[in-house]
Amino acid sequence: MHCFLDLVFFIQDNSQKLKGKDFRGRFAWRLVLLLFIACINSALFPGEILVLYALLGYVLIAVCRLSTRTVTIIAVILLLQPIELGQIIYALINPDYIINADLDAPYWELVNTAQKEGSFLEMCKTAIWTGNVANMGWMLLHGRVTQTAGLFMVGMIIGRSNAFLYSEKNIKIWIKVFIIAVTAFFPHLWFDKYTPRLYKSRSTTCTFCPSMQVTVKYCIYRNHVCRYHTGLLPDNP
Repeated sequence: MHCFLDLVFFIQDNSQKLKGKDFRGRFAWRLVLLLFIACINSALFPGEILVLYALLGYVLIAVCRLSTRTVTIIAVILLLQPIELGQIIYALINPDYIINADLDAPYWELVNTAQKEGSFLEMCKTAIWTGNVANMGWMLLHGRVTQTAGLFMVGMIIGRSNAFLYSEKNIKIWIKVFIIAVTAFFPHLWFDKYTPRLYKSRSTTCTFCPSMQVTVKYCIYRNHVCRYHTGLLPDNP
């Protein structure tokens, strides 16, 4: 969904640009409306991803007038997940460091308590504020912030390449993408099932594995190939 959200932005922005109009201001206002809707939704579901979309949508405004080459470089850097790579390097230096420590856990506890024991209004208030703080914390700790921003830019690049226009060439390209995605699904499934055994302890080698799982599995297999081009993999936040 990340890529297609930005693809829609590109189509609308490009259409207005051809008419001599600037779509960025209208898009910024739509992001405000999206954030409002997302906050309402988060009252009942604190893990609402639309909050992340509404906040990171402004990245599109910042990069939409840059060259495709520049956007590609930025997207690649973000999809490599520099925060996680930094954690890996630090974990190799400091074996006692725990990657992705549950810093968001206390906030989730407050949300869970309000849902179990509070009134409806207390639950909504806690979910909208504390729940979104916990949700954004989880997104940041697990690489979803840089990942989503990078995938937004991938959608823009796809739009600029006209890859979704109906043509024999594009049909052949997407058939190849489908075959690669289906083929990539099975090693990913094995990776997802068996790698948890590799990092049960807290040694340097074992703490390295979760970040590699985030960097390799989420960035390459799940997000860039499998989920967006085949829809075979569920979105499990």
